[in-house]
Amino acid sequence: MADISGGKVMPSRTTARRYVQEIYEETIERIIKKIDDNSIYLIVDETTDKCSRHVMNILVGIFNGKFEKPMLIKTKFVSSILFPDFGRL
Repeated sequence: MADISGGKVMPSRTTARRYVQEIYEETIERIIKKIDDNSIYLIVDETTDKCSRHVMNILVGIFNGKFEKPMLIKTKFVSSILFPDFGRL
C-alpha cells in the first residue's frame, strides 16, 4: 500500500487483524508439524506488561534430550495472576 507521496500507509485494523490471524494459523501449523510425534513440555509464564496488565504466556517445546527453543503458542491477558507463588515452587 502506498499513499500519493509514495510512502507506506498503515493498513486498516480489519486488514491488519486478518493478516495477523493468517500468520498465527500458519505459525501454529508449522509448530504442529515440527512437534510431530515427539514428546513435548509446556511452560506457563506469568508476568505483567508495561501497562501493568497481567499476562500469561504458554510455550511448548520438544522434549527429546537436547535443547530445543520453546515456541510461544498463546498469550492471554488475565484479570489477575492466578498463582502468585507459582514461581517459588
